[in-house]
Amino acid sequence: MKSIIFDLDGTLVDTLPDINAACQEMLFKLNLEPIPILQVRSFIGNGVKRLVERCLGVRGQEASEYAHEAFRESYEKAPSSLSKLYPGVKVALGKLVLDGFQLGICTNKPSYLTSAIVMDLEIESYFKSIICGDSLTHMKPNPIPLIKTIRELGSSVGKTIFVGDSETDIKTAYAAGVRFGLFTEGYRNSSLEEMRFDFCLQRFSTLNKKVYIFF
Repeated sequence: MKSIIFDLDGTLVDTLPDINAACQEMLFKLNLEPIPILQVRSFIGNGVKRLVERCLGVRGQEASEYAHEAFRESYEKAPSSLSKLYPGVKVALGKLVLDGFQLGICTNKPSYLTSAIVMDLEIESYFKSIICGDSLTHMKPNPIPLIKTIRELGSSVGKTIFVGDSETDIKTAYAAGVRFGLFTEGYRNSSLEEMRFDFCLQRFSTLNKKVYIFF
């Protein structure tokens, strides 16, 4: 069974506006100055806990339970009010399903937030498996979540491509022995020349042609 597995933040969905709003509100509640949105962007990819820690670190503060709760309260209120699918995502997903691919999501975002976002943006029906940051005891870049997603799709490492946008996703893919497609418009911190991938795409309209090369 052929499968394509996607990261969520910065790959399928531009979630930065909502994440940034929640981070700034958290900082405001802690009487701290806001931080630049590009700095918030660079902190996305390793889960909510690390995001909060990094934001507070900019202001010389350590994360506390209150800080984590402040972020959660802010983000849970509207996790997808400003977020949008990247152009062409729905069309690309629909074509892949029609061509017999099993689709999955492997993200470090908590399951309750992931569920809210994929439902609000009406893409949940495309995916047969969604593994989140709290689904297992391990998170990306550990390969276990990706391997779990592959198994739930009834596929194998050799018949899977993982599509993501970040250094974390690259480490995850190759640790699992899976081919990797880099979405270049996401939240990576490195230049393309510094990154390893089997193919890259700037627009989802090109995804289908690129994955067919490998099957």
